[in-house]
Amino acid sequence: MTATIYKPDTKGYLDFVLSNSTPGDAESVLAAMDRYAETNALMHIGDKKGEYMDDLIRKHNTNVMMNPEFASVAQKVIDHAGLSSKVTIIVGEFKVSSNEFLSTYGVKKVDLVFIDHWMEVYVQDLKIIEEAQWLRPGSIVVADNVLFPGAPEYQAYIEKNSAKFSSRLIKIQTPHPMKPKETILDGLLVAELKV
Repeated sequence: MTATIYKPDTKGYLDFVLSNSTPGDAESVLAAMDRYAETNALMHIGDKKGEYMDDLIRKHNTNVMMNPEFASVAQKVIDHAGLSSKVTIIVGEFKVSSNEFLSTYGVKKVDLVFIDHWMEVYVQDLKIIEEAQWLRPGSIVVADNVLFPGAPEYQAYIEKNSAKFSSRLIKIQTPHPMKPKETILDGLLVAELKV
């Protein structure tokens, strides 16, 4: 059995979004992103997960992205949408870039952490956050892709720490990231630090 490696067409994606949306209009940019994802392989949250995440995210959003190419494309889309004052991207592995995040922004506590795409470092990243004591009672950690392709180590870690975290798995039928006409069962694991 061979693994399918996801290699997105970042240039095609960026060109499509920039030429099919209005600069400074975030809704227009999001609509172009959704149109692109309807016919092209694209890892994205999607409508159903997006509705859930919209309710959680309302303030300044800082993203740590491991892949510099993805970060560059994301920054261009963010700039085009007129959201640069609301979204900050820090490039690099979280275990390294978390220090930059702390020193640049003076973060003491966070209300929401969204972990996505690099399932093999979900546990490592959460442990860094815990050791830095960024979470306060009521802080929420949302992990994506826990069913597809899957994050069993992360699920086991949250379950093992059930005295510390209350959690729920939200199962969602979502478009396959590489086959947009097909759907898969995926999930968000929502963990809240107990009081």
